[in-house]
Amino acid sequence: MRKRVIAYIALGIAAIFVQKFLADYASVYEVTPQLIILFVVYLSLREGQLFGVVAGFLIGLLNDPFATHFIGYTAFLGVVAGFVAGFFFKESDIELAAKTFSFAWISAITVAVTELAALP
Repeated sequence: MRKRVIAYIALGIAAIFVQKFLADYASVYEVTPQLIILFVVYLSLREGQLFGVVAGFLIGLLNDPFATHFIGYTAFLGVVAGFVAGFFFKESDIELAAKTFSFAWISAITVAVTELAALP
């Protein structure tokens, strides 16, 4: 378990780095994918709801200094994404839930639409 947590921390930092520096190249009409939220949803589907909520909060707090909105916004989105995606976690279907990643895309589209609606 310790090795997995260390790997998740490294992947979370990598997701923040890619989100900050490379996600603009994947933008469509100035809407960029939220890779951090996708990673939190993956963790929640893979490890469970509580793990996803805590990971979403911590990764969101790590990302907040690099974001343009107020402190805590990305942490809140991570908590909500981890909480909602955790409802789809089943102990017996861990590999199936990790492979069927369509819920993550639905979450990303929802966040993108929410951010578009928040633009002035």
